[in-house]
This record gives sequence, C-alpha cells and structure tokens, in this order.
Amino acid sequence: MRKAFKIIITAIVALIIVVAALGAIVFLDVPTYTATGSQTLTPTGTSVGKAIIICDPGLSGAVKGVADKIASDLQTQGYTVTLAGIKVQPPPSAPVIKSS
Repeated sequence: MRKAFKIIITAIVALIIVVAALGAIVFLDVPTYTATGSQTLTPTGTSVGKAIIICDPGLSGAVKGVADKIASDLQTQGYTVTLAGIKVQPPPSAPVIKSS
C-alpha cells in the first residue's frame, strides 16, 4: 500500500511539473523571443516596390510558413520583400510612425 501511495504522489508531482512547463511556454510566449532575424528577398528583374512582412512565429511555426509564402508571391510579382521577426531592431535611419 505504501509503495502504491509513493507512485501516485510521484505521478501527480510529475504531472504538475509538465503542466507548469507547458503553461510557461504558452503564457510567456517563448517563441516570440526567437523571432529576431530578418531576410530580404529581391526580385529577379527590376523592383516595382518594397514590402515588409513582420511576423511572430507562434508555437507551431505555421505563421512563419504563411509569411514565407506571401513573401515569395510578392517577390515573383516584382517586389523587394523584407521578412522580419517581431523582435528585430529597426535601423537608426528607419522612420518612426506614432499613432495619435
């Protein structure tokens, strides 16, 4: 009986640890801190304009896949596309747009 009680307590503690770890990943939005890179895609011909896509990859990375697809489509239409993660620091020369 005592051995079964130890096993049950150990299982409950392990479950609490797993739930806490998963909760921390979701609620603290850990993947956002990895979205620090940027990439520029240039068209094969003359550029008709510029586009920027800023994305937060999320837990599954599906958003990054959609952003890549949109960037690829814009590139084939002749745009110079910059893909940036949500945590990328803008260059000092970038204009700052403030809402009123």
